[in-house]
Amino acid sequence: MRKICFVIILFLIFLVGCTNEKVKPIPSSTPTPTPTPIPVPDKENNQPQVEQDPVEQVKPAIDTSKLGKVFGFSGVKGQQILVTGLGMGQEDVMLPLNKAIGANGEVVPIKYLEWQEGNEELNNGRDLSINMANMPGYLFTVEEGSVQEDQTYYLINDAQFDTGALLAIQVKNELVSDEQLLSQLQAIHDRKIEQAWTLAEIEDTDELYLVHFETVGEEHLFSLVLKRGDKFIVKDYPETQKETTSVWRVDDGGEISADNFSMMFAVNTSDGILLSLNWWGFEGVNSIFLLEQDQILKELETRYGRYTFPI
Repeated sequence: MRKICFVIILFLIFLVGCTNEKVKPIPSSTPTPTPTPIPVPDKENNQPQVEQDPVEQVKPAIDTSKLGKVFGFSGVKGQQILVTGLGMGQEDVMLPLNKAIGANGEVVPIKYLEWQEGNEELNNGRDLSINMANMPGYLFTVEEGSVQEDQTYYLINDAQFDTGALLAIQVKNELVSDEQLLSQLQAIHDRKIEQAWTLAEIEDTDELYLVHFETVGEEHLFSLVLKRGDKFIVKDYPETQKETTSVWRVDDGGEISADNFSMMFAVNTSDGILLSLNWWGFEGVNSIFLLEQDQILKELETRYGRYTFPI
């Protein structure tokens, strides 16, 4: 009897031990999900950082009250620029000038060299590269490379004239054929148009037109028209002439065309856009400045003339 009790006790101990054995987990075939990343909070205000839109850059603007009046033209090989039309003793004005602006806003670095006496006996009076050595004036050197010869340049100090304010120019010189645009241009003076040209596109948004209106009796008229958005900003050139040999320029025959004009530059100013153009005639070229002001283009006193009549 004791043996039977002893066997039963051993059997019960064996059963208790089996129930206490740890069961190993069976590996699962389902992959563990990846947790979603949490935005990194800003250290200062403990807020998630949000990507900011890029800030639109504001175009610089020059101060028109600080515009200088120094012009010149380039010589043979395009390595020098001569400032003419100014008397001696202005070295203090010339020394700070370090940049020259030419056709379509080309900017070149320059340095003042000296006053040039010229040669009165050999000087033929033409403001041309072949006559530069014979003309009195202030001589500048082109510091990098060379420029195209016989081009007009406007000389500046880039501390007062921020060249970053210059506007991109795309030369067109195309006849206007769009009927709606022609109708809008005609409405400016309620006068028929002989011909109209697109001279240039400025900053891919604005356009400059030359409009030759029909002559009425002895009244001649052409206009330079800047289109900005839906606005037309105008500079008129009326003349009253019975004879048409020389209406606006010597021997122009009362005609005007896109060939008479070329762009020097366009620049953003504190007042509005400023346009600089070369107006070519039979005897020479005049450089003019037109400033957007009170919804018109006002011609400034800043101007320059070169006598280039063929010898």
